[in-house]
Amino acid sequence: MLSYLVNQGGFLQITTHSDYLTNRLNNLIKLHNIKLKDENLFKKALEELNIPEESVLNPEKVGAYYFEKKGNGNTFVRNLKIEDYGIPMESFENDLIDMTKETNYLMDLLEE
Repeated sequence: MLSYLVNQGGFLQITTHSDYLTNRLNNLIKLHNIKLKDENLFKKALEELNIPEESVLNPEKVGAYYFEKKGNGNTFVRNLKIEDYGIPMESFENDLIDMTKETNYLMDLLEE
């Protein structure tokens, strides 16, 4: 629905910590790039995945920013470059690594 609104000329600003949402947007961007390479493959993918063509997302209509909290309390805003595979996911991966370390630390404390 979000990509459909963008494709109809809507302007959206979304804040998310959801890798699910970001992956979904990335898949819609990938479909756009597949369409540029091979129209038949694109139509096959739409049919197999049951995705309406109106939902395919042109990466030129997407901006992504990563807000990184620094140790001094400041926040650095980084503009992420949208590439063939969509929005870079390293910020989610780094957060997952940090959360896993925190969880393991707390589990160790519970086991003491």
